[in-house]
Amino acid sequence: MAKPRYRIAAHADGRIVQVSQISGPNFAASTGGLSAGSGYEGAQARRRLFGFRPTQAGPTSVLLFSGPMLRARARHLVRNVPIARKGQRVFATGLVGTGIRPIPTPKNEALKALIAELWDDIVEESDADGLCDLYGLMELGANAIFEAGEFFVRLRPRLARDRLAVPVQIQLLESEMCPYELNMIAANGNAVRAGIEFNPIGQRVAYYFWKVHPGETAVPNLQVGWTRVPASEVVHVFKPLRPGQIRGVSWLATSIVLAYIRDQYKDAELQRKLTAALYAGFIYRLSNASDDAPLGEQDQPGLGVRDTSSDAEQEVTAGLSPGTLQYLEDGEQITFSTPADVGPNFEAFEYRCLLDLTAGMDLPYATVTGDYSKANYSSLRESRIDMRAALKQLQRTFIFQFCKPVYRRYVAEAVLAGALPIRAAQFNARPRDFVRATWIPPKQEWVDPLKDTAAEEKAMRDGTESREAVVLSRGSTLAEMDAAIARSNASADAYGLVLDSDARRTNARGSAPPPDVGAPAETEKPPNDETVVGEDLDEEAA
Repeated sequence: MAKPRYRIAAHADGRIVQVSQISGPNFAASTGGLSAGSGYEGAQARRRLFGFRPTQAGPTSVLLFSGPMLRARARHLVRNVPIARKGQRVFATGLVGTGIRPIPTPKNEALKALIAELWDDIVEESDADGLCDLYGLMELGANAIFEAGEFFVRLRPRLARDRLAVPVQIQLLESEMCPYELNMIAANGNAVRAGIEFNPIGQRVAYYFWKVHPGETAVPNLQVGWTRVPASEVVHVFKPLRPGQIRGVSWLATSIVLAYIRDQYKDAELQRKLTAALYAGFIYRLSNASDDAPLGEQDQPGLGVRDTSSDAEQEVTAGLSPGTLQYLEDGEQITFSTPADVGPNFEAFEYRCLLDLTAGMDLPYATVTGDYSKANYSSLRESRIDMRAALKQLQRTFIFQFCKPVYRRYVAEAVLAGALPIRAAQFNARPRDFVRATWIPPKQEWVDPLKDTAAEEKAMRDGTESREAVVLSRGSTLAEMDAAIARSNASADAYGLVLDSDARRTNARGSAPPPDVGAPAETEKPPNDETVVGEDLDEEAA
């Protein structure tokens, strides 16, 4: 019989304040007869849930075993399955669009325009590979999050002779560049887990990267091994789903099984239909008693001519042409192929599969599949709102992990390089006063522009929404919008144009000029024709 086990709770001064039995023969009686799995049916290990024994491993341990395969399978699906490829595009478009822009907000007002102008040059020169601008790198990063769940940014200092606006560029690295299999104790005593080095208090101090992508085989002068890069030179972007998670999970993780099996099923269905379509009909031979055609039918015009040669006998199954009647041998019968259809439940089955797929991607069904047959304005709007709410959460993480560190690094390097009129000592004393910025996510397209615009106009008139907030939601700033309107008005005035969109000269209907405020109203003439005529006569008599 097992000995009873007790839990002892002690006070800070050493006094025992509670003793409770946690196992032993009397434990069930002391707990009212409850067993370990009788509190919640979902925790029971019998009947329906007998085989349901999921792992209790931590977030990092799970990824050490599953991360590389999840990543590889997600990349395969995006390369080969149209739904996964479309889902990636919708995801990247909603997350970063044409780019998440910063609006500098330093304490010194005079620096706003200088930093904004410098940032335009940085955007053009930021890519270390020279293939796209900074906003294009954001799109690449969004694609990487969808496939692999993460990406890395390495900040690469440059020399003055490179003639860059700010001597630093960024290089995007795929998830495969940081080895999952690298788990060890470093020479300095720090722990390395999944290619990331942590100090004793859990801070990231370095990353390990392969010198060449491990999946590239046709690289000349192949360099093996990895290199250690300080964490101050690396930006790691991923969506943490559990506390303590150190690597990202593919956005397709919950849809991989369904996407693959559905794709295999559709391929099998297409192959079955293709094979069935190859057969026009089948000839059954009942007997071969006679080789001659019936009398009077050998050379009848309009009918097929039967040749009794051995080669002609094989031509019966060679094919059919429109309007042809083919004679068969005695005892032969032809039956045309009638392949089975996919069935009336195929559409419903496909619809439910795609619903599960898009739900796993956290994207709207109609947007990903292009099937708007079951959609209306309300359902489309609700699905867009739900997608935007989900992507806003990820946008906050993306801005915090990618946009802000890159922006801070560029401003700091600009100060050191003399690209901004700020003394290094002044910047180092209070760096936050110079690196503050407001980040504007991309403009979200409307479902019904007329209704959405009317709602925004009403909100501004009611005072529940500001004009600046509306402009920011469209991916611009109030200063940019006002400057554009002023330029448009000045151009129209210079050319003597009166446009319906010019609120200074037209009313809400866009045609009649607005009445002058304070001008006396015109006296309306009475509508009675007789009165008008009488007034004219009186004026003539006078």
